[in-house]
Amino acid sequence: MRGPRHLFDVIGQCFSIAQARMSAQWRKDTDLVLEPDVDGFSYDGFDRSSELIASGERAMRAALPALRKFLEAKSAANELLAKADAKPHMTAA
Repeated sequence: MRGPRHLFDVIGQCFSIAQARMSAQWRKDTDLVLEPDVDGFSYDGFDRSSELIASGERAMRAALPALRKFLEAKSAANELLAKADAKPHMTAA
C-alpha cells in the first residue's frame, strides 16, 4: 500500500479505521450486510466507479436467495402477529 499523497488521504484512512472498528457494533443490528469485493480499489477511485457498481451488483445478486428467504419469513411472522392482534381480547370483569 502506498503512503498518503495529501491530507485527504489521511482523513480517508481515519474514516476507514473508524468504520472498521465500529462495524461490529452496527452489524449486530442488521438483517443483511452486503460486502462487495473492493480489494484493489482506493477510497477515492471514482474513475473506476463502473467497476465498483458491478462489484456491488454481483454481491447483491449473490445475496438475493438469502434476502428472499428472510423477507418471506418476516412476512409470515408479520401475518401471524396480525392474526393474533385481530383476535378478541378477554378482559377481566
